[in-house]
Amino acid sequence: MAENTKANLPAVPEMKLELVPIPVSDVDRARALYEKAGFQLEVDTQPTDTMRVIQFTPPGSACSIVFGTGMGEITEMKPGSVKGPAPDRSRYGHSACGTLETWT
Repeated sequence: MAENTKANLPAVPEMKLELVPIPVSDVDRARALYEKAGFQLEVDTQPTDTMRVIQFTPPGSACSIVFGTGMGEITEMKPGSVKGPAPDRSRYGHSACGTLETWT
């Protein structure tokens, strides 16, 4: 079996993280929080009676967050269930990392 080396592996296309879904329990409260934290509001639209989409971009970031209602699996996620990289909230007046529910 041949050894995997950079020379014999297929090229991987450049990938960028552009949108991260964030589950929230209260869409309006979450919107107010991200506005207060200085995130740029990109989208707040309600295309149907049951669907609302809100998208924010943190200052200096190429990646945005999205939350809302009526978006299937995205809005069915339990608030606090997203684990992984978190912004350095010290620059937004918060000293510890955690979920949206712990920011307020």
